Amino acid sequence: MNKDYELKNIIFNSKEHHSLEKALIDLIAKNLGKMIICTYGITKNNKVYRKILSELKKGREIVVLTRPRNKNMPALIDLIKEGAVVYGHDDIHAKVILIEGNGDVKGIMMTANIEDISFDTSFESGKILKDEEAKSFLNILNNWIKNFPLMLKNSYKLKNAVEEIRVWNSLSEEIDIKEIVEDGIIPININHKSKSIENYEDFEIPKEELKKTNEKQKLYKKIRYQYEIKPPILPRNAKPYQKSNKNQKEEKKKKNQINLPIFKLKNKFYVVIKEKSQIKDAKILAEQNNNAEIVTLEKYIKQT
Repeated sequence: MNKDYELKNIIFNSKEHHSLEKALIDLIAKNLGKMIICTYGITKNNKVYRKILSELKKGREIVVLTRPRNKNMPALIDLIKEGAVVYGHDDIHAKVILIEGNGDVKGIMMTANIEDISFDTSFESGKILKDEEAKSFLNILNNWIKNFPLMLKNSYKLKNAVEEIRVWNSLSEEIDIKEIVEDGIIPININHKSKSIENYEDFEIPKEELKKTNEKQKLYKKIRYQYEIKPPILPRNAKPYQKSNKNQKEEKKKKNQINLPIFKLKNKFYVVIKEKSQIKDAKILAEQNNNAEIVTLEKYIKQT
């Protein structure tokens, strides 16, 4: 055994023994300065986490390096709400707490996560770091901070996102990975029919329908919705309406006779047009025929 190896610097946790938990709390309480925490797991239900949270509320600067895991998110969200800075990496598994202040660095390296299971039931060990050891760890963690690809934000502007972001879904309690799309076209498979043939092109689709997309794994910076608005269409079962011989003779005597087809379905009349230029005449004819509705046919839609 190396003579320089000091057993007193080794601390541990078990069901009956909690020297590691006590040492971590003492480290935080007795050493002022910036705290850097590196951990694979972190949950709320333990004394060490509660001590970290209480220090944040006092205004202490705290940085956390961890792995993005569903289990970690509730605790991490509470930390950033109180001012902590949280970085993430999918491969992180190291566990250490360092405190940097007044030119000195104190710290504990350990096998324990900041979780209740680590401090209540598991056997975990730790080592109180000497000055040079702690400073070496600090250099490593500072380098990681510069290079970690993820940073947890309580809110984020989509315009600043690039390629991919991860979103915590508090309802499903899962992290959703979202692809960032600069410009997306979302088809809406609903055909709307306007009530008026004059202004059907100005019809606005209900906003609640614009939100309904099947692209659950994509976030769009700019969205163009693609849908079809149709003018009033002649009902399929409508039949051509033929006026009585007497009425036909009277119509022929009139000057500027309007020749547009009229259809009837039950007690309702329809005037059919092919193009917008016929709307004015169709209105006159509609008034003469029980306020008939002005419609068109599917085959004429591109022209109306």
